Amino acid sequence: MLTGNKTRALSEWAFFTSLAILFVLAGLYVPFLGLLATVVFPLPLILLVLRLDTRYAGLSLAVVGTSLFILVPGQTPALLMLLPAGLLGVLYGLLFKNQVSPGISIFAGLAGAAVLTLLSALLIDVITGIKLFTLDQDSRLFVEQWLEANSSVNVFSDVPPEMQGNLNQNVTSLFELFIPGQYIVASAAGAVLSYFAARTVLRRMQYELPPVPAFSRVYVPWYAIWGLISGLGMTLAGDFLSIPLVGKIGKNILFVLFYFHLVLGASVAAYFFRSIKLARPFKLALLALVLVYLPFSVSVFLMLGVIDPLINMRQLPEAKE
Repeated sequence: MLTGNKTRALSEWAFFTSLAILFVLAGLYVPFLGLLATVVFPLPLILLVLRLDTRYAGLSLAVVGTSLFILVPGQTPALLMLLPAGLLGVLYGLLFKNQVSPGISIFAGLAGAAVLTLLSALLIDVITGIKLFTLDQDSRLFVEQWLEANSSVNVFSDVPPEMQGNLNQNVTSLFELFIPGQYIVASAAGAVLSYFAARTVLRRMQYELPPVPAFSRVYVPWYAIWGLISGLGMTLAGDFLSIPLVGKIGKNILFVLFYFHLVLGASVAAYFFRSIKLARPFKLALLALVLVYLPFSVSVFLMLGVIDPLINMRQLPEAKE
């Protein structure tokens, strides 16, 4: 590489590395920017992979981590939880660079974010002793206050009297049970937002990107049903064979798949909503009914999301391949 090119590369590397550090500091010290910082943090690393190469992105991530451990001591858990977002940026950069289709890229981002988030949580446990899969004292206090607030307005009036006494303990256990699933769902949502944020930035920078299919044409292959079968099987095995860990894993798989199939079902519903020939006022009225009767709508979306991979209700040609 010529001297001029090396200077340009180092200048770009320094700029994007500084930008990444700025995003993290904004997320740590400006509370309402936390989610936004997590979403945009992968962008500098994506651009480093595209404009330079993976080595520069990896070095940038190492420098970001080292600098922040020095600049913000005592924030080790927060910084370790940002590690998945950084590695996700490198992954997305490689996917964009190789013109991988949006469907495969998003799936890779979802899977990568889930695995990296769980590994980061385990790493935090090993390094700091902080157990992210259990509720701390502040979280338990929040659950108690939430229960008291709902009890004061008779939200739990229909709960049988024999369950009222253990309500606090049962709800706290339920919250704790699904902590891993909540981490996975949150990281997956962040990964999707990061992907589309990156596409927006890259399109403005005149990068050529494969087109994203319409939301109403989102599909998954039929063998995705094995996820549900695995979750149900592990839940039943854990409960009947008294193996709590297996049961907890199974329940968290079902928790994550609830959101997965809910989004897929919403895609199926959007397809038929666009297909039906009704006057605009009637379509708006139908949409209002969906929002008013949201619990019923969620049930319908979930059912559609489970059934569609098996029978391809929309008869999408790409789903038959």
